[in-house]
Amino acid sequence: MRKRRVLALIGAASAMALTGSVQAAISVPAGGITEQFNTLPSNSNWSSATSTATPAGSNAAAITNDTLANQAMAAIAPTSITTALTSVTAYTAANQVSQYHSTDQRIFTFPTGNNATIVMATLTNDTGASATNLDVAWQLTNVASGSTTQNEELPGHRVYYNLTGLANGWVPAAAGTFNTGLVNGAAITFPVGPQNKSFSATGLSVGAGSTLYVAFLDDNGAGSATTGELANILDNVSFTLSDASAPEPATLGLASIVGFGLLARRRNKV
Repeated sequence: MRKRRVLALIGAASAMALTGSVQAAISVPAGGITEQFNTLPSNSNWSSATSTATPAGSNAAAITNDTLANQAMAAIAPTSITTALTSVTAYTAANQVSQYHSTDQRIFTFPTGNNATIVMATLTNDTGASATNLDVAWQLTNVASGSTTQNEELPGHRVYYNLTGLANGWVPAAAGTFNTGLVNGAAITFPVGPQNKSFSATGLSVGAGSTLYVAFLDDNGAGSATTGELANILDNVSFTLSDASAPEPATLGLASIVGFGLLARRRNKV
């Protein structure tokens, strides 16, 4: 009896350990969800990473266009983006990972000393069905440090989604949906925003209960913290999963009416 109890306790402990090792994620129900960042998000929901390896080097001029941004992103697996966001009370470039402004209750990226800073949302499809469409919307605000001139080659964020969990599985959002509309080297009155940004991805295959990732990459601009680099601030980020092949509720209602009508006819004949 003692051996059985010991084995049972070991089994229970193992099960608890396995359960504890599985990270939670942002649950996306039918109708979607909006992240408002009222509190510091856990790294199982929002996490960050810094990019220095691809393209080669660790400097502000490494990523100067979309192609180089895509190369940097392709080198990073979603499972390696695990660093928790730090809580701060000022928009500073003192950290290579994403930060949480506890007063404004928003998250932001302000890279320095690296190629890019990435902040990622880990999502679970909890709609109860497979999804073919992913819709993401957010508010973007820009704050400059020490200058009114914007000195970033890629203003704003480059946005990606990933359904495979693999490094090379990142798909960039459609061009023009993510940038800020700012011009490099132009004189700007900051802050800029909040600007409403969004993108939609269709023709997907997201199974019920499966995990997917959405990431925002902020390249390290050629300017410095005193010559117009940007803090790119995210708020009210919404995620919606839907199935374009599913019949509309009105269609279902009509089908039910027709079905009841046919059933009634059969009964009358009998």
